[in-house]
Amino acid sequence: MTLTVALAMLAGLVLLAVVVHSAWTARKNGPRLPQPQTGEAPRLEPTLTGLGDDAALEQAAALPDLPLRHMAVTRRAARIDALIDAIATLTPEHPISGDMVLTHLPPTRRAGGKPFHIEGLNAETGEWEFPRAGQRYGEFQAGLQMANRLGAVNEIEYSEFVQKIQAFADAIGAGADFPDMLDVVARARELDAFSSQHDAQLGAVLVSNSVAWSVGYIQQCAGRHGFVPGSVPGRLVMPSAEEGAPRCWS
Repeated sequence: MTLTVALAMLAGLVLLAVVVHSAWTARKNGPRLPQPQTGEAPRLEPTLTGLGDDAALEQAAALPDLPLRHMAVTRRAARIDALIDAIATLTPEHPISGDMVLTHLPPTRRAGGKPFHIEGLNAETGEWEFPRAGQRYGEFQAGLQMANRLGAVNEIEYSEFVQKIQAFADAIGAGADFPDMLDVVARARELDAFSSQHDAQLGAVLVSNSVAWSVGYIQQCAGRHGFVPGSVPGRLVMPSAEEGAPRCWS
């Protein structure tokens, strides 16, 4: 009877060890997920060094994050630039509240493959900015980026831009003045030709040294280092350290 009990206990211990080992192996080999931000939860971050195991990753993650200079930028600066944008002006009869403007903004800020931005002239500060609630604006401008890596803006994209901005102008009771289409297309081709000769891209490849990284984990680590969502869905950008300057990375 004693031998039977001992064998049963031994079998139970062996089964428990197998279950624990299987759970540990599954967790180790599974994709690395975003970590909770509350309490003292462990933080695991991807690095560009050749750390060899999970313990080394834990030690690297325990180091404090260094303050980043660009994170001091909090206000979104004006984005429209006459050198690269085709600018349409919108003039309302009287100043309009930012709350009303935000309600009638186009749902997407793209015309074909080109992004566009809408800015308002703050009636109090006299500065161009993205419309904000609680502010009043006496004038607006919409800028369509004339060229990007998809090429120069064409007639179809410009017509879509005009259609969206005209609908926005009608909704807020403003008159819209658009530049000539043929002039914009010609300028866009010149800009595209110039940019193609001076284009440069810098790429960095992140390689997991143990388990796979989930998309959420990568986004969490990128956000921890200052990256924010860009105008293109799925793309993250790092703002410049100087307000109004171009972004640093994307």
